[in-house]
Amino acid sequence: MNLKHSLLILACLSLFAACVPTPKEEFVVNKADGTLEEVLSSNPVPVSIESNAQDTDRSPLYDALGAPERWTMDPETRSVPFADLTIIADAEVVLPNVGKVSVYETAQWGFSEATLKAVADTLLGDGERYAFEEGFLKSEWEERIKRRQKRIEYIQAHPEQYEGWFEEALEDERELLSQMSEQYTNAPADYACTPWNGSYKNGCMTRVSEGVYAKLRVTGDRLIFHWTTMCSTPRGLYDYLPDKADGSAAVEARTVAEAFMERAGLSEAYRIERVKGLLPAPELRENDDEISGYEITFLPMYSGITAAPYWTGHGSDTAQQAAIKKGLFEEPDYDAKIGPEYISLVVENGQIVYVDWSNHFECGECINENVPLLPFADIERVIKNAIFTEHFLDEGVNDTVRIVRIEFNMMRVRQKDAENTYYFLPVWDVLAYSTVWNDAEPAHFFSAYVTINAIDGSRIDRTAGY
Repeated sequence: MNLKHSLLILACLSLFAACVPTPKEEFVVNKADGTLEEVLSSNPVPVSIESNAQDTDRSPLYDALGAPERWTMDPETRSVPFADLTIIADAEVVLPNVGKVSVYETAQWGFSEATLKAVADTLLGDGERYAFEEGFLKSEWEERIKRRQKRIEYIQAHPEQYEGWFEEALEDERELLSQMSEQYTNAPADYACTPWNGSYKNGCMTRVSEGVYAKLRVTGDRLIFHWTTMCSTPRGLYDYLPDKADGSAAVEARTVAEAFMERAGLSEAYRIERVKGLLPAPELRENDDEISGYEITFLPMYSGITAAPYWTGHGSDTAQQAAIKKGLFEEPDYDAKIGPEYISLVVENGQIVYVDWSNHFECGECINENVPLLPFADIERVIKNAIFTEHFLDEGVNDTVRIVRIEFNMMRVRQKDAENTYYFLPVWDVLAYSTVWNDAEPAHFFSAYVTINAIDGSRIDRTAGY
């Protein structure tokens, strides 16, 4: 489909005067029934693109959509497969402070050479560049062997933490140690450092110091940068991530991360989601307060609206599988999904030592600069029906879902019957927690109980990507 000839515009002149027809309840039963594509193929109509944003901390979308700042709902119970589900809501409604909402298409899957060059120049500096080389040096294997030995010593000193599988844990660690020792024997003392061919998509590396290298590698829609010696890598060397890291060291790490984003030309398109302190694994740290580095995560934005990194939750996995077997639920096409985009940086001692930029799409043409949205009154009617329709419980296990937050976000949505082609659309994400599976609200949500297309009210399965 050529989106230049299928603009998403309804017969209205602005967001604040616009509403599309209220969706029928069936719209939320299917995650991709073609409704959106029918709208996208409609005849274009001229549209006003002037912004009505105000210089205020309160989003003008609250008044434009008739949305409350807090949405409450008395408990309602319905029978769902395979028990009774109760929904109750006392939810903060979060809207971006923008005066209009745009819709985009994707231009390219993965990274352009220009983007890669900007990132590489910022991370690698002026050092001589060599071809990317796989594998670890002897010095790297030595460090890994030392850590594995400390892991074995820790298990031996804390058998109570491995009740029921103490011997198995020791055996597994010793087997890994044996494999590492063999790898060490065959590892080179240094890399060959062959000339780089000039293509960032093939990866490259520079020598930081004797035996220490900074490596950049690109695989499709993922960019990985790392130093060969570091402590805080998200590769199993830390124990857990505190909810938030405060203090001067965290502020300094954030400053380093923001400076990188600015130099790489990314600061306008991404915002910080959170800063987390990284603790070494128990066997590697001297005390429980020892923070070895900080992980700073950035999320993409489109015209001031965040693309949140949620998946879709369907309740119990076992109940979901039972529903699929009974023909009550269609299993999502997991082969077609691409996860949400994020940029994760690790800063140690004032230096970026690790970057994971995943699921990147270059944003393409804006196909509607001021798209009409459904009023919130229509969305709230869709929300509870959507949860009741596709939330599954184990047989005989009743549950209560508490809705605590409703966010207006952007999402990459796969175009129907089109391979590797997406829109960036506005959606409503309903965040909640189960009183059966969670005894308290989690600090951060990783799944949305339901995601609703803000344009036509259809339900979107974030895990499947449409």
